[in-house]
Amino acid sequence: MRLRDEQLKQDDMFEDAAEEIIDEEELVMLRQMKDLKKTYRDNFTVLKNEKRDFSESQKQVDLIKEQLIAQFEEWYAEEFEVPGQALMDNYNQNLAAELKVES
Repeated sequence: MRLRDEQLKQDDMFEDAAEEIIDEEELVMLRQMKDLKKTYRDNFTVLKNEKRDFSESQKQVDLIKEQLIAQFEEWYAEEFEVPGQALMDNYNQNLAAELKVES
């Protein structure tokens, strides 16, 4: 009985071993898949880094645009003597009042 059980176990081991054996074509395909996965991971890492760099550059561009607009507004106000903020507020209030009257 024991001998028979051992023989069955050995037969099972051979069957498992037979299932694990792969042919040359499958081995080549597995290696290609491994190489492709590595290439994908490398390219994905490059993409993440490029996206991060692009995002940082875009933030810098936006900041520089804001600075440029602020400096232009200062220059324009000095060059053409634009009225102060109090006069602009008064003008806006008068304009709003006129629009209400016309309505």
